Amino acid sequence: MATEVRTSRPEAGTTSKAERRRGPRYTANPETACRVGATGEDGSQAAEIQNISATGLQVRLRRRYEVGTPCVVVLSNKDGSLPRTLMVQVTRVQEPAPGEYALGCAFVTPLGGHDLLALVL
Repeated sequence: MATEVRTSRPEAGTTSKAERRRGPRYTANPETACRVGATGEDGSQAAEIQNISATGLQVRLRRRYEVGTPCVVVLSNKDGSLPRTLMVQVTRVQEPAPGEYALGCAFVTPLGGHDLLALVL
């Protein structure tokens, strides 16, 4: 069963730059493989999905991409079949450990409910 990742919300009537989420975040199915590459570049690299929602996802990988970079994210099941290619734009970059980067990415086209469920179940 998918686990929702909850965060604190700003008080009513206030705006927080740190909290811009438009929907709940979920843990992806651990058997979902993820590869990320910048649009127009050859190659991609493996990434770990930290969380996912209908409007975006956070991935952790060893390459830094700058905020605003358009990327291609390819998700597939464990054996590599049933790939799903998604266009995203990097909206946030953090370095939680030296040489590791957490990228917050917004989907160019938000996921529908069935597509999101397929990735988290």
